[in-house]
Amino acid sequence: MSNPFFDHPILNSPYECPTRHWELDDQGQPTQRTIENRRPAEFITPIPKPRKRKIYVLAGKRNGTIYIGVTSDFCKRVWEHTNDVVEGLTRKCGVHSLVYDELHKDMSRSSDLRGQ
Repeated sequence: MSNPFFDHPILNSPYECPTRHWELDDQGQPTQRTIENRRPAEFITPIPKPRKRKIYVLAGKRNGTIYIGVTSDFCKRVWEHTNDVVEGLTRKCGVHSLVYDELHKDMSRSSDLRGQ
């Protein structure tokens, strides 16, 4: 059985004002019918803003272990590490000193810091 919505999902030219749209049911799913006008605004889904994340570096003793992390709740996460609330490397190796942090939208920066 053919499904027109998936066979030809794009109805309008990207170079012209939209003139048709797929009809949607109450749950926002396509009904396989096209409507000959613009879509009403109530069916447009808002795009959430990207979450601001911090990349941070914790260190243990001099020339010891370092830990690089990424979080959206910076204060809570650093508190968890410094008070040994979290199981793992920071508790096992005594990594408690915050040595660096920066705010980033692009998480590729954490890979740069890790050398990956």
